[in-house]
Amino acid sequence: MPKTFDISSFAKTLQTANVSDSGTGPDQITYIDINLLDADPGNFYSLEGVEELAANIQFCGLQQPIRVRSGENGHYTVVSGHRRRAALKELAKEDPARWQQVPCIVERDEASPALRELRLIYANSDTRRMSNADIAQQAERVEALLYQLQEEGLEFPGRMRDHVAEACKVSKSKLARLKVIRENLTPKLSKAWDKGDLNESVAYALAQQPVEIQDQFIVYCGFSDYRQKPKSWSEHTVKDAIPHIQKLNQLSCRKTAGGGPCENKDRMLEYVCKNQYSSTPCASGGCCDKCYRLSSCKLACPKLAEKIKKLKADAKAQKKQEADAQAEKDRPTVERITALWARFAAARAAAGKSVKNWYKHMGMYYSCDDSDAKKYAKLESGLGIKKDTNLPYGYNYWLREAENLCKAADYLGVSVDYLLCRTDNPTPKERSGDANKTSVGPDWQPLDKDHWPPDGALVILSYETIMGGSGYQLARCAGSWADQYPFFDPNSDLTVEEIEELGCDQWFLFKEAKRDAAD
Repeated sequence: MPKTFDISSFAKTLQTANVSDSGTGPDQITYIDINLLDADPGNFYSLEGVEELAANIQFCGLQQPIRVRSGENGHYTVVSGHRRRAALKELAKEDPARWQQVPCIVERDEASPALRELRLIYANSDTRRMSNADIAQQAERVEALLYQLQEEGLEFPGRMRDHVAEACKVSKSKLARLKVIRENLTPKLSKAWDKGDLNESVAYALAQQPVEIQDQFIVYCGFSDYRQKPKSWSEHTVKDAIPHIQKLNQLSCRKTAGGGPCENKDRMLEYVCKNQYSSTPCASGGCCDKCYRLSSCKLACPKLAEKIKKLKADAKAQKKQEADAQAEKDRPTVERITALWARFAAARAAAGKSVKNWYKHMGMYYSCDDSDAKKYAKLESGLGIKKDTNLPYGYNYWLREAENLCKAADYLGVSVDYLLCRTDNPTPKERSGDANKTSVGPDWQPLDKDHWPPDGALVILSYETIMGGSGYQLARCAGSWADQYPFFDPNSDLTVEEIEELGCDQWFLFKEAKRDAAD
């Protein structure tokens, strides 16, 4: 008659006495030389943390004896305590007098090899902190041992899974998940699982997918990308990516006669896995041909190369057209700011004031590396001016402030000086010519033989810009109309050749003031 096996009663036989209880209880402690203790070949548990355990034993002493069974030639095989045995061997190397003799409990029964291994596993489940991969491996081995014991004549009432769960001390639902993971993960994923780099929820979600999909997920979302190691994966990542992978696997090529599978699905899948919240066709299993990112996507289908080339050319032309239109729209503002900077340059040069002293007078901070002087020289020459370039009358003085002040004076029929209390005469001086034209001193003169400025005179030269507007350059006359280079830049920002290349056609004269002693 088969003998009924009670796993709970079996567990009670494994309760280990403390070393301090030596000589009492049913399990008698025997001291055995460390060199006579052999590891059980059937032990599949890793021996991690041996150094830490050795330090703990050295400080606190061995709290539990090692359970062994008799072997051959006077040796003993460890049933439970492989990590303790490894730690004691390390300690015995340094202090053999203290650690050479090891407290052990010798099992006296004549159990079958399967029962002995089951006893080993059951003992380790009590003393060891195990990862999910360890539990899965343990469950697999326990199940095999229980079936072996069943063949040896032992009877297990109820379902075998219940006995395995009880032996491994895990819930039946967890045991079922671990079995799915153990049986269905691909080799690469199993390796990450065994190392503890894959959490249970992610491993279970992947294990429920076909091998092909698991491999696709690995290649594009894990092992080939250092930023997304398996430890960083979440169940949400898997559940979000799997539907995209399935859709792309079903995608057929629209550019191939007769259809056929999409040849770019791997590159599309790479994009999907790294951009999980994208709204591109990749995310919905659509063709690259309809993607709004086609011209800029580095993973687009190579069969659309001509279309991509045309889209890029069209986008470039559109960008240039928009830039030209914006430049034309901004041209009046840029010309107005350029004229005001030229007016300031002429007035500053005529007054003999340096940029540094101008900053000091206006209460502004002047850079110690003279970068402000270089910036002013560039702007006074009409270079680098945009619609949002500020005027030289403070940190944040813009064209709109100047124009608003002029607009207010014009509307009230008074001068700006009157509004600012610089005069009590409200009547503005009569303007000559175009009200919007900026002029100082004499009117603009043509730059020709009959209207040539005096030698040594400080003048403002005007030239036509490429946008059809006017540019301005501060210069000093240094020769006659017949000379090749009759002007030079007093700020030394432009060479005489560069001034000549501007093609200036008008000028007006400034009467210079003597430099102050402070300058």
